[in-house]
Amino acid sequence: MHYAIQFEDKQFDYLSLTSRKPTLKHQLIYVVEGLVSVRLGKLEYAIDKGHFFWLPANCLSALSYFPNTRCKVVEASQRLTKPFPNKAGYVKASELIVALFDRLANVPDPSEHQQVLLGAMQYELLDIMPNLQATSLSHKLNQWDSSSKDLSIEYQMVMRVKEAEKLRLSGTKEAEIAQRLFAGSEQSYQAARLAVLGE
Repeated sequence: MHYAIQFEDKQFDYLSLTSRKPTLKHQLIYVVEGLVSVRLGKLEYAIDKGHFFWLPANCLSALSYFPNTRCKVVEASQRLTKPFPNKAGYVKASELIVALFDRLANVPDPSEHQQVLLGAMQYELLDIMPNLQATSLSHKLNQWDSSSKDLSIEYQMVMRVKEAEKLRLSGTKEAEIAQRLFAGSEQSYQAARLAVLGE
């Protein structure tokens, strides 16, 4: 059943990529563990542990959930006629939003209790002020190439596999991907796919 406002606790053991498309609902993403990156236009915005990010409905975006990421998400339907913010960006969450996220993770889904908490969340979302100021980690993701050393070894490997997936989906042969990103070793490429994508 689809409610006007919903809560989801998501766990990603492997890299998970969404295609670039307009969002169907308003979303507030809270990263509990790991890293999520949001592509808006030509730039990637990194949402790391403890941070909140707002994506309004109809926002053209692609999401990358890095391995071992847990995030809590509140989605609000466009059917709600409330004046939610219409710009994407990082959010400085109020104490009440933080408390509501914590509580929502511990009540039955669906339940009357959950809907009461989501009703309160809905009103809190009207006051958020999203700010699309790129963080230093966002800059590192945007400047990444296969020879860069700015990111941790783990994130470098994820970025390499992410780039490989982009090439694979656009029709590039595996041997060429291995040549470009894995020093010519198809074995290294397959091992990286297994570790990062679970495939």
